[in-house]
Amino acid sequence: MSSAKRVRMEQGGRKNKDRRMVGKMAPIIGGIPESVQYHELKVLERKLDSIITAKQLKFQDSLSRPEKLKKKLRVFISNSVDPAPPASAEIDPVWGLRLEGRLMEDDGHGNLSKLSDFRFRRKMSAFFERIFVQLSDGTTFEWTEPTEEGGPASDGFELSHDSVGLCSAIILITLKNDPAKFRLTRSLARLLGLHTGTEADVVEAVWRYIKINGLQDSDDPELINMDPAMANVFSPADLEITKMSMWDIPGRLKLMLLPAEPVTIEYNFDPRIPRRDVYDVEVEVDDLNRAGINNFVMPQQAARDLVAIEQKIESVSRDVAETRRKRAFLKSFARDPKEFLHSWIASQAADADEELHASGLTEEQRHARYFKTGTAEEAIFRYNSKMLSSIREDLQKSLAAKQ
Repeated sequence: MSSAKRVRMEQGGRKNKDRRMVGKMAPIIGGIPESVQYHELKVLERKLDSIITAKQLKFQDSLSRPEKLKKKLRVFISNSVDPAPPASAEIDPVWGLRLEGRLMEDDGHGNLSKLSDFRFRRKMSAFFERIFVQLSDGTTFEWTEPTEEGGPASDGFELSHDSVGLCSAIILITLKNDPAKFRLTRSLARLLGLHTGTEADVVEAVWRYIKINGLQDSDDPELINMDPAMANVFSPADLEITKMSMWDIPGRLKLMLLPAEPVTIEYNFDPRIPRRDVYDVEVEVDDLNRAGINNFVMPQQAARDLVAIEQKIESVSRDVAETRRKRAFLKSFARDPKEFLHSWIASQAADADEELHASGLTEEQRHARYFKTGTAEEAIFRYNSKMLSSIREDLQKSLAAKQ
C-alpha cells in the first residue's frame, strides 16, 4: 500500500476526517483490550434494553387502563305507607317507594358481607347514570346523573304517589361505566363473540379476528381483505366489496355500537302493606391496589441516574476515540514529517478531484472567466431561446383548448 493511500486511510481528507471526528465511536478501539469487552457488553445491553422496553411499554399500557374489580351492589327496594290518614275518604292514601344501595364484598365462598375497605366506599348514585321508574297506572319517574362534576351523591332515592290496589313498578337502571360500555349489534356480536364492551375492547376484538384469519393485505398493510363473514357485517349493502382500509374500521364500528342494556327490575307490591326486596347488581370499581405499582416498574430517580451514567460512558468513549485519532495523526507526522506532508497534500488533492468530478464541472468551468467567453454566451442564448419556444408552445396549446 502506498504512503499516500495509507495516510488517507489513517487521516483521510479534510471532509472525511471531520465526518469521523463527529461521528459515532468505533465499536472496538485497537490497543485497548477492555474495548472488546465493552463492545460485547453494549451488544448484550441493547438486546436486554429492547426486551425491558417492550415489557415496560406493555406494563405501562395496562397501568394507564386500570383493571376493574367486580363488586356486588346490593339494592334494597321497599314501599311504605304515609302514617297520616287522608283528609277525605275520597283522597287516596300516599305511599312511598324507596331505593337504597350498599356495596358488598365476596369472601371467596359466595357469601356477601358489608364492604370493610373504606377506599371502595362510594354513594349508590355514583354507580348509576339514570334511573327510570314506570308504575302500572302509567305514571313515570326519572332521575339522571347531575351534569356538573361534584354534584350531590346519595345512597338512596324515594318517590311518592297516591293510589290504591295492587301496584307494579318497572325499574330501569342504567349503570355508569368509565370508559363507557356499549352493546354490539347482533351481527357484530356473532362475528366477534362479544356482546358488550368498551370501544377499545371492540377494536381489539376486530384486530384479533383479522390476525387470526390472516386478513391483512401482504402488499399493503393498511388494507383488510374481508372474508364473507366480515364483509356481511361491514358492507352488507354490497357484498362484492372485499377490501377495506384499516382507517375506516373505527368509523364503521361506531354505527354498530348501541347503548348498553339497562338493569331491569320488576317490583310488585300492595301500597297498604310495607314490603322490602333485595337485588344484587354487578358493578365495576377501579383496582386501587395497582396505584403504587409504577414505583416497581422503574423508580424515577433510578431511571435518571441510569441515563446520566450512560451519557457519561458515551462521552468518555468518544473522548478516547478522539484522543486515539489525534495520537495516530501526530505519530505519523513525527515518524517522517516530509513524507507525511507530501502524502497528506496528495490526499487532499485526490479529495479535491473527487469533489470536482462529483460536481460534473471541468477545471476550466470552475472559473468565472469561462462564462464570459463567446462559446458560453452563445450556449446561454440558445438555452434561453429554447425555453421561450417551449413556453410559447404551451400557451398556444392552452388557447386552442379554450377555443
